[in-house]
Amino acid sequence: MMVVLVLVLVALFVIIGLRQAVRGFAAEVMDPEQLLGRTCPVDLPAFRNVIDPDEDAYLSAHLPRTALWRLRRARYLAAGEYVQLAAHNAGILIRLAQTAINSDEARISDAGRQLLTLAVQTRILAGVTLVQLYVAWLLPFWRPSVLSVTEAYVRVRAALESVVIWQRPDLAGRVSEAV
Repeated sequence: MMVVLVLVLVALFVIIGLRQAVRGFAAEVMDPEQLLGRTCPVDLPAFRNVIDPDEDAYLSAHLPRTALWRLRRARYLAAGEYVQLAAHNAGILIRLAQTAINSDEARISDAGRQLLTLAVQTRILAGVTLVQLYVAWLLPFWRPSVLSVTEAYVRVRAALESVVIWQRPDLAGRVSEAV
């Protein structure tokens, strides 16, 4: 009986933890202006450079194995930081999307639904990608596929732009730069 109770409690904690991990821990965001200062800009060109498979192929052709693995580990850690920033921002964007969905204007509500879907997908993909990067750090001969996170993040930023344009067109450029 005690074992069943412990398993139920563990399962409950796992479910709550997964819900919070997907949903994010950010406070409610009522207005796009509140994103400024809460999000961290992600330098997508630099991120893409760190995970570029062509760059990795070039390095593997021109470096000794130990130097290559050392460099790969550094690149995986850098990529992990970018992925963590993207996940952090997606968590905050989930909160903005939830507010936008409740708008009386259909176009804002629709844009909020799309942002919510893409932000949740990005957050889940970021979690999976982080696991892959940490495994790759341990096994530098293995090359994880990380490009899908950048593509997902680009889509989230585009969806965010739609929400901001409908809610606060005066902030469109500033918010895009902050994410």
